[in-house]
Amino acid sequence: MMSHYRAGGRGLKKRGFTLAELLVVSAIFGILMAMLLPSFKVAREAAMGTKCVNHLRQMGLSLIQYSADSGDCLPPPYDNLSGKKWPEILNAGGYLNKLDICLCPGWRPATWAEGGTMCSYGFRIIASSLTDTPNNIIRIGNVRNPSEYFVLTDGLYLNPASPNHLRQRYYLYADPSVRVHLRHLGGANILMLDGSVRRREAAYFTESGFFVYP
Repeated sequence: MMSHYRAGGRGLKKRGFTLAELLVVSAIFGILMAMLLPSFKVAREAAMGTKCVNHLRQMGLSLIQYSADSGDCLPPPYDNLSGKKWPEILNAGGYLNKLDICLCPGWRPATWAEGGTMCSYGFRIIASSLTDTPNNIIRIGNVRNPSEYFVLTDGLYLNPASPNHLRQRYYLYADPSVRVHLRHLGGANILMLDGSVRRREAAYFTESGFFVYP
């Protein structure tokens, strides 16, 4: 496509893009986007994972402060007397000011199970040898190596009758319906009993008897 105009008494030619050239540019742009989009997705998921780590660290500080005031014990996953779940126990005691910390930035299900506080982290229901009461209250002193024992992790509830219907769950134990959610680039973040946070992949959990959801 050609266009002509005159300026200063001299004839100048102005050339536009042809259809073929526009198609080539569009194709190159499409190829570049196809190459870059996966990188953008990975970067976004990595950022969500970092935010999740920060959430777990804050909850770890809350649990440590609670245990210091509670005879070296953590709160139970669920208190039978008050009817409160562990986030509500921490919140009521002034150890956890914002309950939205209990929501993982990387996954917020459309349906919440059991009502009450929304929580997408599973509190590990522990072996009876580590507890002092039927409420599954863990005494930190009973754990031989706190830096190797996880308390919280990314979790979800999987309804066996409807496997695509995923819901939150505030606790975790070795059962097919309650799973570790590998929502951070194929892994899950975990809070250790000493307050440190790590990322682990499927084998770490399955070797301990837990079920995972990819």
